[in-house]
Amino acid sequence: MDKQGRLLLIVSPSLAFSLDQLADLLASSDLPLETAMNLDGGASTGLYVNGGNQKVTIDALTLLPIAIIIK
Repeated sequence: MDKQGRLLLIVSPSLAFSLDQLADLLASSDLPLETAMNLDGGASTGLYVNGGNQKVTIDALTLLPIAIIIK
């Protein structure tokens, strides 16, 4: 969550970052982050965002019947 109260979701569709590399990247970025949380990654990670006129889909390689829904 950033300092303005916005929820930022960051998903990497491949093994682009280790946890330490991602932490370093976020700490050195210009994003005004206040809190960060890491959820399980890997082949089961996917993302679907329906933001009105903007939609983003990153398909998981391994399908699991688990979802986190944010409204």
